[in-house]
Amino acid sequence: MDDKAINIEKKLSNAQNEEKTTTTTGFDLGNLVWIRKDLDENTDGVLMSEVQYQSKKEDFREWHLKNIELKGSPGKAHFSIVRQIISIGSAGVIFLIDGCDKNNINNALLVLQETKDALGNSIPLIIIANKSDRKDYLGAEKISELIGEKAFEGSGKTKKGINDAIIHLSKLVLKEGK
Repeated sequence: MDDKAINIEKKLSNAQNEEKTTTTTGFDLGNLVWIRKDLDENTDGVLMSEVQYQSKKEDFREWHLKNIELKGSPGKAHFSIVRQIISIGSAGVIFLIDGCDKNNINNALLVLQETKDALGNSIPLIIIANKSDRKDYLGAEKISELIGEKAFEGSGKTKKGINDAIIHLSKLVLKEGK
């Protein structure tokens, strides 16, 4: 989502499929700009990268700007320390669960609980059942049932639901004054 994001990834020696050829081994760090015509809590506004914003800055001269820092971490259990470190100072969480891998739900639940333990229950958290663009997608309702919490449909590949989730989370963060 950010043209200048930092991604620390490793090429997979045995690619799982043509979609997954790398894996995050450290963290991802990106910045987005959220701009709104007014500060009404119902105003969604527009979300874009800093590069996009700079090229269209004049179009949004009178709008309200909020910079958003996105930090991503690997989901494997052994990356627990990485998640703990990058969670420091976080105001909200978008938690992606693989919406196609029923066998990975237990790992996702462990990481979700670890996240809640590290950040506390008062921090806004949105869960996305990722990969809704695939034929083997289980569905957000099924993922919600498996994890016992509300999950929203989304796709990191097509960005379906992701921008909406970031804007919704940003509104929750602002509402709670974080």
